[in-house]
Amino acid sequence: MKLLAEGIYAWALTLWIGCLWSIGYVAAPTIFHAIAERGLAGSLAGRLFTLTAYIGVGCAIYLASYRFARFGRGCFAQGRFWIILVMLALTLVGEFGVQPILASLK
Repeated sequence: MKLLAEGIYAWALTLWIGCLWSIGYVAAPTIFHAIAERGLAGSLAGRLFTLTAYIGVGCAIYLASYRFARFGRGCFAQGRFWIILVMLALTLVGEFGVQPILASLK
């Protein structure tokens, strides 16, 4: 069971970071380059960023839960745990703080 949990941990971490890189540095610039209408390109990129945020929240919950289950209170002394929480906080701020402001500016 421990091996499965570690495998899911590695998969979730790879999925989250891979989504951020692939959408942010590959898909979004390609969309804006390929679609002439900026509003449509922005709408499509926004949906991809929203999907990435939800994937990130799910992965962060698993990653933080795994570290807490494995290390108990000792996880609070580890940098990896805090990096996960900071990434989660930035994802939530971006999705529920910044995105609505950008949507209202349209």
